[in-house]
Amino acid sequence: MSGLLISGPEASGYDSGVWDWRTVQDLIVRHIKRRYSKSQIHRILDKIEFTVQYPTRRLHGADTDLQQRWVHDTYSEEKKQLKKKP
Repeated sequence: MSGLLISGPEASGYDSGVWDWRTVQDLIVRHIKRRYSKSQIHRILDKIEFTVQYPTRRLHGADTDLQQRWVHDTYSEEKKQLKKKP
């Protein structure tokens, strides 16, 4: 199982480049023919020393100054325009 997880979801035929618990659940069903709940999947991953990682809201390598300017200037202006529409 560890080898399959290390190879990544695409190597096992999944479209996504990241594992989520549903994809891991499907992988287990395909290879072991057993279905586990979300909490059981987390325990299994913990036992084989894989950590559950949650996505961050910040894009790695993103220009935070540019993002802030966009939110302040462009997004704010678009919101104002939407409020003016009937």
